Amino acid sequence: MGKSISKQTIEQIRDSNDIVDVVGAHLQLKRAGTALKALCPFHKEKTPSFTVNQQRQIFHCFGCGAGGDVFKFIMQYENVDFVTALKMLADRAGIRLEFEESSAQTGPSKDSLYKLHDELAQFYNRILLESPSAKSAQTYLQKRNLDKNIIEEF
Repeated sequence: MGKSISKQTIEQIRDSNDIVDVVGAHLQLKRAGTALKALCPFHKEKTPSFTVNQQRQIFHCFGCGAGGDVFKFIMQYENVDFVTALKMLADRAGIRLEFEESSAQTGPSKDSLYKLHDELAQFYNRILLESPSAKSAQTYLQKRNLDKNIIEEF
């Protein structure tokens, strides 16, 4: 069991933080057509290549390739992980973060993966040692003068 934040809460935080307002609090944005431009905070430059698209709620730098949504901007600008960026933006929007108990496992357990790996290793070992289709591999191992115990172990 772990703690998680609902997707609805994450979307509410994203919707409550306009990317122009968030980026504009850190950079001096200037209108350039439908987009806004600024000097990129992620690399040194003399002419603006950092753009913010308010309609799509994304940013992109044509100089260094940085880009993403409001969460990604805060993560890169403040050098924090997603959860910290989420907390910062929730505070900014006045949204209270509530962690939910999560009983659903998001993927296979480590034990089941180790067991699967072990079974696969045994399967391929058996093919290598016993299958006629592995004759060329068996010949190669014989030419290398490898002991049968080493072949079976590795």
